[in-house]
Amino acid sequence: MSINAALMSSAHQAWVTPNAIIKNIIKIAPIGLDPCGNVMNSTGAVMCWHDNDAKTTERERKQDGLKSDWRGYGLVYMNPP
Repeated sequence: MSINAALMSSAHQAWVTPNAIIKNIIKIAPIGLDPCGNVMNSTGAVMCWHDNDAKTTERERKQDGLKSDWRGYGLVYMNPP
């Protein structure tokens, strides 16, 4: 069995969750918070925190999701490393 070379790449640190996975998650409940999002990934979360100043909207803001309190957002989804 061979390992996909892209999975072992460190060319960049931003990886997005495939839409098929997001669609299955929101069947359980709407995603209330994506604490470690990025501007390329749209989980459809009510609130998305990221580390990029380029895009900050009402539902997105620059915030360190690993140091912040996730309580009160409902279902929290974070793309696994």
